[in-house]
Amino acid sequence: MGVYHLEYHETHGWPAWAYDNPWPSRDKLMEHFQDVSERYGILPYVRLNTSANTLNVVGKEYWSQSYEVTLKTKGKEEEVFKAASVSLFPGNLTNPKRVTYPGEDTFLGDIVYGISNNFDYAKVCDNNVMIVGSGAFAVENVRTCVEFRAKKVYMVCRRKTISMPRLTSWFINQSLEAISARLTLESMTPMYDLIGVDQWSYYSVITNEARTNVTIKQKARFGIGDVYFLAMACGYCEHIVDDTKRVSGSTVHLVSGRKLEEVGSILKLCGFNGEFANDRLLKIKELYGWWVNRDYRRYIVAEPIFVDAGNFGSTSFSPGAISWTETQAHLLMYPKDWEPLWDSNCFPVHEADEENNRPAYVVEALHGSLCGLTLGAMVRGIAERGAVTGPLKRQRQLEIHPPEQFLACCASGM
Repeated sequence: MGVYHLEYHETHGWPAWAYDNPWPSRDKLMEHFQDVSERYGILPYVRLNTSANTLNVVGKEYWSQSYEVTLKTKGKEEEVFKAASVSLFPGNLTNPKRVTYPGEDTFLGDIVYGISNNFDYAKVCDNNVMIVGSGAFAVENVRTCVEFRAKKVYMVCRRKTISMPRLTSWFINQSLEAISARLTLESMTPMYDLIGVDQWSYYSVITNEARTNVTIKQKARFGIGDVYFLAMACGYCEHIVDDTKRVSGSTVHLVSGRKLEEVGSILKLCGFNGEFANDRLLKIKELYGWWVNRDYRRYIVAEPIFVDAGNFGSTSFSPGAISWTETQAHLLMYPKDWEPLWDSNCFPVHEADEENNRPAYVVEALHGSLCGLTLGAMVRGIAERGAVTGPLKRQRQLEIHPPEQFLACCASGM
């Protein structure tokens, strides 16, 4: 909760119950969202159930152009909204990656993608479950299946990705400076020893023999949670490196020849693809940093995908979100600061990749890191704000979750 709440920048900005509960429930988060939105007077300016269907650029002179966006609210007539700038924060966990196995039509249980509450997890009670995938969403589903008393969870993937214990996540978020990949991995040792696995052996760990220079590069984000490790240690979860050849009845036939018997549900959690409609709406030919076609008034940010780093500064959303929003606010207020960014070709460029189902706005972690470094180096105002918001992460985490209290929550089994 320390680095994942709406009033991250405010000195009083967290719910009282956060002190005693580092990991709030969905209902507590919804309560928090509603409370903050009402107190800040945001709701009159929010339009729910509204889609932005088209965007037209008005004017041909770069520095004076504006936009007309057609909006359609459920139950109302379409309208045109005139704007001086448009910022879009669509997220990239949009469309689940699809995979189909031979024999699915003969499977006796449920085959689902496990998103948007489209699966009743009560069905896993006292049954075997197969989870396809090894990323963050898969790890979270291990937790949910165990909470609903699954008999056994088979986690099947073509290669394992690193999962992160909660203590490591707390350790990173309370740090003033980014934690090295080496120290990050070392902090995971107790939990990986618990399941008899060497975290240094994962494909994503790139290091020299002495383990002094370490980078972690993996095609999935860290799944963060202790239930995965506890389920593995207690025999409720088995992590299998394999692939599915076919399914029949209640059996999953793996490529290796192994059969998973009496499987009641298959949860496909292979990651997500972005939504090309976002590219079309903003008319993206290329993404220049976070900006559409080098237009500083059209801004789109989705949290970068994958892991690619030698140091880790945060595992949560607020530190990145405050930087993204303040960056765009600064450039809209001081547009002349955009001129050197526009002229210098300093940002990485990303175009849509239709063959791999990747819209232009869905960028990798390295793209995001380069954007942050470039902005800090070239725009003094943004760099100065970074000097304020950077230490804020440590301050918030230690105020809300000091070490003794955090460890007490861990020990209590919250």
